[in-house]
Amino acid sequence: MIRSAFAAFLLLATPCIGQAKVFRTSYLETQLPPSWACERKETEWLCRDNDTLKSREAIVVFTAKKTSPTETITDFKKYIESPKTIRTARNKILTSKVLWVREFTNFDQPWINGLHINSELEDFYTYYYATKYKDLSILATYSVAKESYQKFSGHIKQFTQSLRVLKTYQPSPTTTGLQGGLGQVGGATGLGTAQLGEAGAPPPKSSKSNPFLLYGLIGFAVLLGVLFALKKRS
Repeated sequence: MIRSAFAAFLLLATPCIGQAKVFRTSYLETQLPPSWACERKETEWLCRDNDTLKSREAIVVFTAKKTSPTETITDFKKYIESPKTIRTARNKILTSKVLWVREFTNFDQPWINGLHINSELEDFYTYYYATKYKDLSILATYSVAKESYQKFSGHIKQFTQSLRVLKTYQPSPTTTGLQGGLGQVGGATGLGTAQLGEAGAPPPKSSKSNPFLLYGLIGFAVLLGVLFALKKRS
């Protein structure tokens, strides 16, 4: 009985990200939320939630272009380190704030990763992922509304950890639409400009109460009650 109560407590106290779905192109794969769908727009893939309202909270864009012979991963780092400029629906010019840039390796492939705010959409955080593989310059962006950041933080981590360049990719001289080096993808998301509050600092900690913490406290109280009752009987 004690084990059952403790198991119930763990179930209540542990948050769940949810089952992911695998998205794959000829050159890349990663994991996305299960309710998301992807569509191809010329040389880009746009991925977001199937629900119309939820689709305005976050979007992922993948693009790959034929790399320049002189382009290196250092160039990608400089690109992500540079602030971006966008024009909002209200015709306001915004310059992004670069929050951080780092290098990391996934499945033996080096990546440049960075975080901006207001670089692709107003009041959205955008994570950048860039790498070079064979004849491709690959760029992925994960943009999430400021007010929805806490909701997607687990998915962003899952996306980052599962991001993989497919070693089976082979260059093709007949590939169309993949010209030039790494380019700006701003304005290609199709979301429009979301009005979600003031631009700010790095993703904030939520000031709202955590429901999982509340359930955990309730479960813990139940567990203590069971233990007290068993002790009293003995």
